[in-house]
Amino acid sequence: TENNSTGDSSTISTKLGGLTLKSSTFSDNYAVGAATVSSILAEIAIESCTFKDNVASSRIHHLYFKKLLNELTISDSTFSNVILQSESSTDITGNFLMIVDSSAIITGSTFKRSHTERGAIVMDAEAETLTLQNCQFYDNYGSQAGAIYAKSSLIIESTVFQRGSNLIYTSGGKDVTIIDSTFKEHIEVAIYAEIVTRVAITSSLFDEIPSHAIYSPYANNNEQASGRLHCKYCGTVEVTSTTFQNMIRQTGCGAGIQIDNPYIASEFTSIVGIYSSTFYNLLADIGGALCFDGPDLNVLQITIKDTTINHCKAYSKGGGVWFNSFKTTTPKGDYLSFSGASKIKNCVSAKYGGAIYYESTRPTIEDTSSFFNDNSAGIYGPNWASYPVTLKIIKDPDESLWEDKVASRLLGEVREAVSRLTLRMLDDYSDTPPDFVSGQIMDPPLVIGLVDEDGQVAKNWNDGEAQIVFSNS
Repeated sequence: TENNSTGDSSTISTKLGGLTLKSSTFSDNYAVGAATVSSILAEIAIESCTFKDNVASSRIHHLYFKKLLNELTISDSTFSNVILQSESSTDITGNFLMIVDSSAIITGSTFKRSHTERGAIVMDAEAETLTLQNCQFYDNYGSQAGAIYAKSSLIIESTVFQRGSNLIYTSGGKDVTIIDSTFKEHIEVAIYAEIVTRVAITSSLFDEIPSHAIYSPYANNNEQASGRLHCKYCGTVEVTSTTFQNMIRQTGCGAGIQIDNPYIASEFTSIVGIYSSTFYNLLADIGGALCFDGPDLNVLQITIKDTTINHCKAYSKGGGVWFNSFKTTTPKGDYLSFSGASKIKNCVSAKYGGAIYYESTRPTIEDTSSFFNDNSAGIYGPNWASYPVTLKIIKDPDESLWEDKVASRLLGEVREAVSRLTLRMLDDYSDTPPDFVSGQIMDPPLVIGLVDEDGQVAKNWNDGEAQIVFSNS
């Protein structure tokens, strides 16, 4: 305790050889450089140790290991209280543990109260793997990552992440595997995976908004509750027997899962499977539970089976799901399919698409008889909403569709007149065209709707204009 160093390490520095730490405590140590313990090209094992309240003036690492000769093992240890003294420094990478070009397995350990940029654990080793089993992470906040920042493969099993922000950031690794783990009471994103070959989550729980407002200089404090899995340019995403519930995303898309492949110059394919999972009480601006965004050269192939989306809400569109596969180039085979016992029920959009809103490719549903239940939308499409595909003369227009505000006492007469004229046009068009002349004013006026694939008037196109031309030729 209370060791001071003008070098990189305040207590132990090793190169080559071996180092075993057992039943030891490191606290209140100070280093001008980087770490409490640092080691390069050595064999390391840590068991039942405590690291707390250690301070460095710039790059903070309780432990710093690089190019170890063995797989680093840490068991039954506790790491707490990273303190940053130079918050203005551009070189700060505060964390409990930094591992470079080595693999590590950590079991039964606790990481708590880290307020830094890149997380309690930093793993910079694209060819290696970080394995966590039966660990706990509490109150870890970071602008990039609160708990784990990994440029490596990840295996996380039976681990709890509670409170914090941007809990896991991973990029460039081959695989991210999460089994029987819990993420709760955090803000911003739970897991952000970018350019990862495969993400697999099984039997896990994403739960609860924070019970009170949280402030950290290393968190977006305007987004107080958000719990999503966010994958960008991930080859395969598989979610099985997992629950996402009680989470809010104040802005943006998807409080549960966001698959987001923005515009790129070359084709990229994401294959997504969601099986036997539950999405409950989620709120976002777009796509309350699920958001799939794959424009232009991106390909999204999504299968959802035996999954329930219940009591989810959107401020704008897609109370349950938002699916964008809009292409300015030729589509490449996008699809979103629901099968098995999947259901969307009790979902609400304040504007469009209580259950589903899609921008281009229509999702397919294996069994529609019980798929939609009690969904609603404030403006249009309680179950589906999309875009108009045709114009349709409305035989029995509702009063709300009449822009000339026909007096209610005349509405019945006008509706009857429009219906008669409509029937004449539809019945006689193929044999005897209507007797229209150029410049003719229809009296009473025709009511023509922009209609989507489900025969619904698409009321989300209020700013559009349509030019209708009748021809006798």
